[in-house]
Amino acid sequence: MTQIELKIHVQKAHDGFKLDVNETLSLKGITAVFGPSGAGKSSLLKLIAGLDIPDNGHISFGDEIWYDDKINIPAQKREAGYLFQSGALFSHLSVRDNLRFADKRSKHIQNGVPLNGVIKALDLAPLLARKPATLSGGETQRAALGRLLLSRPKLLLLDEPMTGLDRAKKRELLPLIKSLPAQFNLPCLSVSHDVDEVTALADHILILKDGRAKAHGPAIEILNQIDRLPLSDLNIDPGSVFDAKVSKIVNDMMELTIGKAKLSLPHQNNLRIGEYIRLRIRSQDVSLATTQPKNISIQNCLAGHITQITTTSDTPFYDVTISLGDDKILKSRVTRQAIESLNLSKGQAIFALIKTASLER
Repeated sequence: MTQIELKIHVQKAHDGFKLDVNETLSLKGITAVFGPSGAGKSSLLKLIAGLDIPDNGHISFGDEIWYDDKINIPAQKREAGYLFQSGALFSHLSVRDNLRFADKRSKHIQNGVPLNGVIKALDLAPLLARKPATLSGGETQRAALGRLLLSRPKLLLLDEPMTGLDRAKKRELLPLIKSLPAQFNLPCLSVSHDVDEVTALADHILILKDGRAKAHGPAIEILNQIDRLPLSDLNIDPGSVFDAKVSKIVNDMMELTIGKAKLSLPHQNNLRIGEYIRLRIRSQDVSLATTQPKNISIQNCLAGHITQITTTSDTPFYDVTISLGDDKILKSRVTRQAIESLNLSKGQAIFALIKTASLER
């Protein structure tokens, strides 16, 4: 995928709130704009799209200046495709005609985004004859994404695309969205306040709070420190994030490799051997044993050694950091009583126990 920079240096005040962001995003894959409600995420997306005007600043996409003190390229000429939370399909048209409308109006029909390819990628064939009023929330978002892709934008902007969807529909839509940048050579910014959604989707993360950027970087790096960032409004549990490789599939189960460790969980998302899945393992879901347990229902038992034990402020808990090899770190949150009764110490060999059900979100 072609990598391009989006430079954003904008200020925007509105009803006592001020957005002030100065960041350069190297767009490759999906960049999640993450933070609590009221952080300025959607406001930033609208400024990028040209749906709102900064008080002052600069926005450029590659070599194209979209906004500065002399230039304000209108939204339709920026060609940044914006997916609204409602989907915004034409209610009087079928899904097929919604797609055809975008396809015919596109200025870049030669850019390799074919109508049939979009229908296949988003599994829209069963929906083509239906009107928007008959679609579920997940179906509406898939159809709206299809229409947006067929407008052939240069940049995809998704404003909380999972809003209102239940867990099953989210699990259906997430892998489809994740695949779009690679399939259509199209960078994407996606707004969210859901850490599990961001974990599944993001290649990079920009965190906003109170209108300002608090962190920006590769997804795994940011996610592994996210519980220590000033995001108390989101009540994020501490955890460890990995890109785990599918190493084996047997019946309805798959084996994942994380460093030298192996995890087992139900096969999902039509994953194949050699592909990767992003996992976020909450510290509270990791139990510890000083000897390898036998005759228990927990199937995931990872061997490692303790590299650090730290207290958590104003709580009776300790965070235990465990090396799994190959620079892979897992964290467990246990009580002071557990630390003392197991006589845990730095450098000690340890077994981390993880319930398979805790990985299914």
